[in-house]
Amino acid sequence: MAERVSAYPFPEPESYPRPVDDVEPEIDFGIGSVPMSLYEQLSFRAGRTFRNAESATQTAITRMKAVMIRVVEERPINLVVGVAIATFIAGAGLRIWRSRHE
Repeated sequence: MAERVSAYPFPEPESYPRPVDDVEPEIDFGIGSVPMSLYEQLSFRAGRTFRNAESATQTAITRMKAVMIRVVEERPINLVVGVAIATFIAGAGLRIWRSRHE
């Protein structure tokens, strides 16, 4: 019988690079290495960005609700036709997907 060979052969142990013990890391990525003023500034900016995004989302939701209420009150037939068309397209798409994945 043939001898089994690894798919990824490892080099011989003497060809491994030797570790260097006396080198100190030059960059400390811990939170202690960041100046407190920079940390506070970044924290403030992140909070402000989150609040702005939250406010924009709430504004968009409120606007969308107003548009939907107006559409329902002014053109209910258009809403029913739109839902019917969307349902038909979704059904046709699912039918095509199902026929290709059986």
